[in-house]
Amino acid sequence: MRSGPWFYRIMLWSLAAAAACGVLAMLTASYDTLGRVSATAFATAVAAGVAWALGGKLEHPSFRHSRYVGIGSTVICYLFVLLGIWDVVAEEAWFTALATGMAGAVATVCLRGRLIDHARVAAHAGLAIAVLAWLASLVSIWAENHQDKWIGTALALAGFGALAATCLVSITSKPSGAFRWLGIAVSALAGTILVLDIWDWIVGSEFVERTIIVLASAGLVVAHANLCLLAPLRATQLWLRAATIAAAVLTAVCVDALTIFEIRGDSLVGRLAGAAAIAMGCGTLALAVFLRYNRATSIVDDAGTEITEITIMCPRCQSKQTVALGDVCCSHCQLRLNIHIDTAPIDSARSGIE
Repeated sequence: MRSGPWFYRIMLWSLAAAAACGVLAMLTASYDTLGRVSATAFATAVAAGVAWALGGKLEHPSFRHSRYVGIGSTVICYLFVLLGIWDVVAEEAWFTALATGMAGAVATVCLRGRLIDHARVAAHAGLAIAVLAWLASLVSIWAENHQDKWIGTALALAGFGALAATCLVSITSKPSGAFRWLGIAVSALAGTILVLDIWDWIVGSEFVERTIIVLASAGLVVAHANLCLLAPLRATQLWLRAATIAAAVLTAVCVDALTIFEIRGDSLVGRLAGAAAIAMGCGTLALAVFLRYNRATSIVDDAGTEITEITIMCPRCQSKQTVALGDVCCSHCQLRLNIHIDTAPIDSARSGIE
């Protein structure tokens, strides 16, 4: 059942209602009622547009969990936005909608990431962290006591949890990088110390703050290096990745030195930290450019090579696997398939091109 046209109609009619109510509110100065009606119509249009976009981008059966979570979080956000617009529980409703929208977006991305081999473990961890941070934020919004501590806990879970999940990317690859486990360990330790400090279970001091900063900088370096290693580079481009990672390490070392020894920011160490951070940022962007460039050129370079195998998604069990051409059998559901590739040019009469 295709739901796109219904979302399309709801979005257009809601935009029309928002425009009409907005114009009427300005002409009659009835800002209270008509203004809220206009805001309601606009919120309906936005929610319908987001749900429609999610339904189109995630229409494949393999993405059904992502689709359900994305549309479900959109509906929850929309309901709480309505409560905020009509001043039922204004402050709590707005913050609940914001927290649900952010957690829903992260959960949707993580559920899609489960289908990628090198991101499967990180996606599961990110999904669990998103749920925990969302629950903590809801407690901070609706609880009467310790609201500041709960919101601090939610932010600590989200921040250091994201670092740990990033370090989990490609954790199962060969050769296995022990440095990834180091990043996970320091991120988890920093998050634990921060939560204990927030709840006053340890005595807060400058030593605790410096420890958190040092551990967080180490986690950031590992997470950044792990992402840099994902970019497939050619032999002549490997120096850029090494230089970018070295700049990240230098930035972290300088920041740690500024924190531990209380060095002034305008000193040589502070300037060196800024210069290394700029080099790290530019190098990271250059790696992204090389990633896109190498993908585009590899397609052109491999155009004349013979194709002997192909990666497919089984139409029955939706499992992703690499198979040879010809008669094959799905390794999961045993569905028999015949795979062949037609490299002949498309007939102009069939394609409709004159």
